[in-house]
Amino acid sequence: MPANNRKPPAAMLEEARKCYELQVAGFSTYQIAEKMGFSQKTVRTRIELHITKRVHPKVDEMRTRQVARLEVYIRSLWSKVTAGDEKAINAVIRTEERIARLLGLDMPQQIAVLTHTPESDALDVQKMLRARKEQE
Repeated sequence: MPANNRKPPAAMLEEARKCYELQVAGFSTYQIAEKMGFSQKTVRTRIELHITKRVHPKVDEMRTRQVARLEVYIRSLWSKVTAGDEKAINAVIRTEERIARLLGLDMPQQIAVLTHTPESDALDVQKMLRARKEQE
């Protein structure tokens, strides 16, 4: 371990990966902390580190360049689109769909689901939630 008692970055990244994989496997923060010998706060920090490191730091720049390139394709086809060329129209539609995917415009919409539960069921749910909280 380095003189300042900090772990090497590679070791932290490996811990972060393990914490993340355990979370994906369904383990709670408490269970991961017990298994890894960390505090729950450290587990949360490691998971955030892993998520942050998984995304390429220049992803926004790369996305912007890709969208600009696709817009050039659309402009180059536009005269054919306005003339009614079916192939050009389809190419522009596919290109616009690609832009929408790159920008996250096709993300699913959030839907609120309202349910009615009898009082006895609601009490059972509260008991289960309390028991779950006590486990964590």
